[in-house]
Amino acid sequence: MTGDPTKDLLTLYLEHLRTLRDVSPHTLRAARADLSDFERVLVDRDPDARIEHADRLSVRHYLRDLADRNSARTIQRKLASLRGFYRWLIQRDTRTDSPLDGIQNPKQGRPLPEPVSVDTLLALLDTPPLDKPAGRRDRAILELLYAAGLRVSELTNLDLADVDRIDRQVRATGKGRKTRLVPIHQRCVDALEAYLPDRGVFLGNGGFTEDHGALFLNQRGGRLTSRSVRRILDKAVLSCAAGQSLHPHQLRHSFATHLLDSGVDLRHIQELLGHSSLSTTQIYTHVGVDHLVRVYDSAHPRASADRDTSN
Repeated sequence: MTGDPTKDLLTLYLEHLRTLRDVSPHTLRAARADLSDFERVLVDRDPDARIEHADRLSVRHYLRDLADRNSARTIQRKLASLRGFYRWLIQRDTRTDSPLDGIQNPKQGRPLPEPVSVDTLLALLDTPPLDKPAGRRDRAILELLYAAGLRVSELTNLDLADVDRIDRQVRATGKGRKTRLVPIHQRCVDALEAYLPDRGVFLGNGGFTEDHGALFLNQRGGRLTSRSVRRILDKAVLSCAAGQSLHPHQLRHSFATHLLDSGVDLRHIQELLGHSSLSTTQIYTHVGVDHLVRVYDSAHPRASADRDTSN
């Protein structure tokens, strides 16, 4: 491939995208803007620089420039535009390599969900009605999500054997099949005990002759799914007129935020959440379960509410 020598390579590449690749006008505009931006930075450093001759050091200088004025998502897009251009140069034998080789995309941090206020969350937990099996189940689900800061997948994977109502603990299996014991307050235990007799109703609805052991069941007696938990939360939000859209993970984030606001050490919170980082695990191996239970009981808003009503 040689192309028209009267046209610069950047123009030829954009024509290639438009005619041969048939990209959308939006993609074409983004590629033109991204490549022109890189070319501008090159020329600012060296007026004789040409984009087709850029080396890896030039790309690294560009990345430092981008970091001061762009998000990780935007930087990833700009690097993708550059990679496409230099792949095309290699295909047409203008270059033998790409200056993007070995350049990693910046990690794009996931924004944490907004925590829910304590008052809103306590009202939400009391929303599912207790006069029907599904309502008692839903109350137990919401109480447990907030009481233990569980991921939804951890909750739906719970079996009956994972709940110790006497010692008020739940054995959760997190990422990497790593298990942890998480304390729960008495209000959550009460909600679970109110629901447990209804499991037989759900099993009967599904025609199960043997109990398969899943803690939370759907109306047909099968294990509840993460999608069903989302519907349960959506229904509770509508019923209590919370006026916002909540994701189940916000209960986990609120659990951590409320404990932190109550003065609990961040190391204890990370142990309760079961973070999978090896360095985190090594730091917190000395934190005993008994100490975590005492810390939890003194700080969890739901447990605090129980103490206030008993006084």
